[in-house]
Amino acid sequence: MNKKLLILTIALITTFSTTGYLMVFICYSIFIFSNTKFRDKLIIIPFILALFAIVLQQEFITDKILYEFETKGGYEDVLYTERDDREAFSLGRVGSFIVDFEDFKKKPIIGYGMQRSERTQHRWVKLVRVNGLSDIFTTFGSIGLMFFLYTYWSFYDKLLKSKKMKGRFILMLSTLICFFASNLISHPFWMSMYFVFLIPFEKNNKLL
Repeated sequence: MNKKLLILTIALITTFSTTGYLMVFICYSIFIFSNTKFRDKLIIIPFILALFAIVLQQEFITDKILYEFETKGGYEDVLYTERDDREAFSLGRVGSFIVDFEDFKKKPIIGYGMQRSERTQHRWVKLVRVNGLSDIFTTFGSIGLMFFLYTYWSFYDKLLKSKKMKGRFILMLSTLICFFASNLISHPFWMSMYFVFLIPFEKNNKLL
Protein backbone atom coordinates (compact mmCIF):
# COMPACT_ATOMS: atom_id res chain seq x y z
CA MET A 1 0.00 0.00 0.00
CA ASN A 2 1.16 3.54 -0.76
CA LYS A 3 2.11 4.95 2.66
CA LYS A 4 1.87 8.58 1.52
CA LEU A 5 -1.64 8.04 0.18
CA LEU A 6 -2.64 6.30 3.42
CA ILE A 7 -1.31 9.18 5.53
CA LEU A 8 -3.09 11.73 3.33
CA THR A 9 -6.37 9.82 3.62
CA ILE A 10 -6.10 9.57 7.41
CA ALA A 11 -5.27 13.29 7.61
CA LEU A 12 -8.33 14.25 5.54
CA ILE A 13 -10.67 12.01 7.54
CA THR A 14 -9.42 13.15 10.95
CA THR A 15 -9.84 16.84 10.11
CA PHE A 16 -13.63 16.41 10.41
CA SER A 17 -13.87 18.69 7.40
CA THR A 18 -16.94 18.54 5.19
CA THR A 19 -14.78 19.26 2.16
CA GLY A 20 -12.22 16.65 3.17
CA TYR A 21 -14.80 13.91 3.68
CA LEU A 22 -16.64 14.65 0.45
CA MET A 23 -13.38 14.84 -1.47
CA VAL A 24 -12.20 11.48 -0.16
CA PHE A 25 -15.54 9.84 -0.90
CA ILE A 26 -15.96 11.28 -4.41
CA CYS A 27 -12.37 10.75 -5.53
CA TYR A 28 -12.07 7.22 -4.17
CA SER A 29 -15.44 6.30 -5.67
CA ILE A 30 -14.42 7.59 -9.09
CA PHE A 31 -11.05 5.87 -8.87
CA ILE A 32 -12.53 2.49 -7.90
CA PHE A 33 -15.40 2.77 -10.37
CA SER A 34 -13.15 3.70 -13.29
CA ASN A 35 -10.69 0.87 -12.61
CA THR A 36 -13.14 -2.01 -12.49
CA LYS A 37 -14.79 -4.11 -15.15
CA PHE A 38 -18.40 -3.51 -16.18
CA ARG A 39 -19.65 -6.59 -14.36
CA ASP A 40 -17.91 -5.55 -11.14
CA LYS A 41 -19.33 -2.02 -11.42
CA LEU A 42 -22.84 -3.38 -10.97
CA ILE A 43 -21.71 -4.90 -7.68
CA ILE A 44 -19.82 -1.82 -6.52
CA ILE A 45 -22.63 0.71 -7.09
CA PRO A 46 -24.75 -0.45 -4.08
CA PHE A 47 -21.68 -0.29 -1.82
CA ILE A 48 -20.84 3.24 -3.01
CA LEU A 49 -24.43 4.38 -2.38
CA ALA A 50 -24.43 2.76 1.07
CA LEU A 51 -21.11 4.44 1.91
CA PHE A 52 -22.46 7.78 0.70
CA ALA A 53 -25.44 7.39 3.04
CA ILE A 54 -23.08 6.67 5.95
CA VAL A 55 -21.00 9.74 5.14
CA LEU A 56 -24.08 11.97 5.06
CA GLN A 57 -25.18 10.64 8.45
CA GLN A 58 -22.20 12.30 10.10
CA GLU A 59 -23.64 15.21 12.05
CA PHE A 60 -20.90 17.71 11.24
CA ILE A 61 -21.48 17.07 7.52
CA THR A 62 -25.27 17.20 7.41
CA ASP A 63 -25.39 20.17 9.76
CA LYS A 64 -22.99 22.16 7.58
CA ILE A 65 -24.76 21.28 4.35
CA LEU A 66 -28.20 22.09 5.75
CA TYR A 67 -26.90 25.33 7.23
CA GLU A 68 -25.50 26.40 3.85
CA PHE A 69 -28.82 25.88 2.10
CA GLU A 70 -30.90 27.32 4.93
CA THR A 71 -28.88 30.54 4.99
CA LYS A 72 -28.39 30.89 1.22
CA GLY A 73 -31.01 33.63 1.12
CA GLY A 74 -29.55 35.54 4.05
CA TYR A 75 -27.72 37.92 1.75
CA GLU A 76 -31.06 39.28 0.51
CA ASP A 77 -32.00 40.41 4.02
CA VAL A 78 -28.67 42.19 4.31
CA LEU A 79 -28.77 43.78 0.86
CA TYR A 80 -32.21 45.25 1.33
CA THR A 81 -31.56 46.53 4.86
CA GLU A 82 -30.65 50.20 4.98
CA ARG A 83 -28.60 50.03 8.17
CA ASP A 84 -27.11 47.09 10.04
CA ASP A 85 -25.04 46.86 13.20
CA ARG A 86 -22.76 44.18 11.73
CA GLU A 87 -19.50 45.22 10.10
CA ALA A 88 -19.33 42.11 7.93
CA PHE A 89 -21.58 39.27 6.83
CA SER A 90 -20.41 35.93 5.43
CA LEU A 91 -22.49 34.91 2.44
CA GLY A 92 -21.69 31.23 2.81
CA ARG A 93 -20.64 29.02 -0.09
CA VAL A 94 -24.08 28.78 -1.71
CA GLY A 95 -24.96 32.42 -1.08
CA SER A 96 -21.59 33.51 -2.47
CA PHE A 97 -22.19 31.47 -5.61
CA ILE A 98 -25.63 33.04 -6.14
CA VAL A 99 -24.38 36.61 -5.69
CA ASP A 100 -21.28 36.00 -7.83
CA PHE A 101 -23.31 34.41 -10.61
CA GLU A 102 -25.60 37.45 -10.74
CA ASP A 103 -22.51 39.64 -11.08
CA PHE A 104 -21.03 37.28 -13.67
CA LYS A 105 -24.08 37.64 -15.92
CA LYS A 106 -23.38 41.38 -16.20
CA LYS A 107 -19.77 40.86 -17.35
CA PRO A 108 -19.53 37.26 -18.57
CA ILE A 109 -16.56 37.59 -20.94
CA ILE A 110 -13.72 39.33 -19.10
CA GLY A 111 -15.18 39.69 -15.60
CA TYR A 112 -14.47 42.46 -13.12
CA GLY A 113 -10.78 41.93 -12.54
CA MET A 114 -9.27 42.00 -9.06
CA GLN A 115 -11.16 45.16 -8.09
CA ARG A 116 -14.45 44.71 -6.22
CA SER A 117 -15.92 48.19 -6.40
CA GLU A 118 -18.35 47.26 -9.19
CA ARG A 119 -19.45 43.94 -7.71
CA THR A 120 -22.53 43.53 -5.50
CA GLN A 121 -21.87 45.05 -2.10
CA HIS A 122 -23.80 46.60 0.75
CA ARG A 123 -23.32 50.24 1.62
CA TRP A 124 -22.76 49.59 5.32
CA VAL A 125 -22.04 45.87 5.73
CA LYS A 126 -19.12 44.15 4.03
CA LEU A 127 -20.32 41.02 2.21
CA VAL A 128 -17.65 38.36 2.63
CA ARG A 129 -17.49 35.88 -0.27
CA VAL A 130 -16.17 32.43 0.58
CA ASN A 131 -16.69 30.53 -2.69
CA GLY A 132 -13.44 30.52 -4.63
CA LEU A 133 -14.85 28.82 -7.72
CA SER A 134 -17.55 31.42 -8.34
CA ASP A 135 -15.03 34.13 -7.48
CA ILE A 136 -12.83 32.90 -10.33
CA PHE A 137 -15.39 33.23 -13.11
CA THR A 138 -16.72 36.49 -11.67
CA THR A 139 -13.24 38.00 -11.40
CA PHE A 140 -11.79 36.75 -14.69
CA GLY A 141 -14.93 35.99 -16.72
CA SER A 142 -15.40 33.10 -19.14
CA ILE A 143 -11.97 33.63 -20.66
CA GLY A 144 -10.28 33.46 -17.26
CA LEU A 145 -12.27 30.38 -16.26
CA MET A 146 -11.20 28.54 -19.43
CA PHE A 147 -7.59 29.58 -18.79
CA PHE A 148 -7.85 28.34 -15.20
CA LEU A 149 -9.21 24.94 -16.28
CA TYR A 150 -6.64 24.61 -19.06
CA THR A 151 -3.63 25.44 -16.89
CA TYR A 152 -4.56 23.05 -14.10
CA TRP A 153 -5.49 20.28 -16.52
CA SER A 154 -2.19 20.72 -18.39
CA PHE A 155 -0.19 20.71 -15.16
CA TYR A 156 -1.85 17.53 -13.89
CA ASP A 157 -1.39 15.94 -17.29
CA LYS A 158 2.36 16.60 -17.26
CA LEU A 159 2.73 15.64 -13.62
CA LEU A 160 0.99 12.29 -14.00
CA LYS A 161 2.73 11.47 -17.26
CA SER A 162 6.08 12.03 -15.58
CA LYS A 163 5.03 9.51 -12.94
CA LYS A 164 3.36 7.21 -15.50
CA MET A 165 0.10 7.45 -13.59
CA LYS A 166 -3.54 8.15 -14.38
CA GLY A 167 -6.08 10.28 -12.56
CA ARG A 168 -6.22 13.74 -14.16
CA PHE A 169 -9.97 13.90 -13.71
CA ILE A 170 -9.76 13.03 -10.03
CA LEU A 171 -7.12 15.69 -9.37
CA MET A 172 -9.12 18.26 -11.32
CA LEU A 173 -12.28 17.42 -9.42
CA SER A 174 -10.41 17.68 -6.11
CA THR A 175 -9.13 21.11 -7.11
CA LEU A 176 -12.63 22.34 -8.00
CA ILE A 177 -13.95 21.06 -4.65
CA CYS A 178 -11.16 22.91 -2.83
CA PHE A 179 -11.92 26.13 -4.66
CA PHE A 180 -15.66 25.78 -4.05
CA ALA A 181 -15.02 25.34 -0.34
CA SER A 182 -12.59 28.22 0.13
CA ASN A 183 -11.73 31.49 -1.55
CA LEU A 184 -8.16 30.72 -2.60
CA ILE A 185 -8.10 32.80 -5.75
CA SER A 186 -5.69 35.50 -4.52
CA HIS A 187 -3.32 33.26 -2.57
CA PRO A 188 0.17 33.40 -4.14
CA PHE A 189 0.58 29.62 -4.11
CA TRP A 190 -2.62 28.93 -6.04
CA MET A 191 -2.01 31.80 -8.47
CA SER A 192 1.47 30.44 -9.19
CA MET A 193 -0.15 27.13 -10.14
CA TYR A 194 -1.58 28.82 -13.23
CA PHE A 195 1.91 28.88 -14.74
CA VAL A 196 3.42 25.60 -13.54
CA PHE A 197 2.29 23.90 -16.75
CA LEU A 198 4.86 26.05 -18.63
CA ILE A 199 7.73 24.11 -17.05
CA PRO A 200 9.35 22.11 -19.91
CA PHE A 201 9.85 18.38 -19.92
CA GLU A 202 12.76 16.24 -20.95
CA LYS A 203 12.33 13.50 -23.53
CA ASN A 204 11.88 10.91 -20.82
CA ASN A 205 8.83 12.88 -19.62
CA LYS A 206 10.40 14.16 -16.41
CA LEU A 207 10.25 17.76 -15.25
CA LEU A 208 13.40 19.73 -15.89
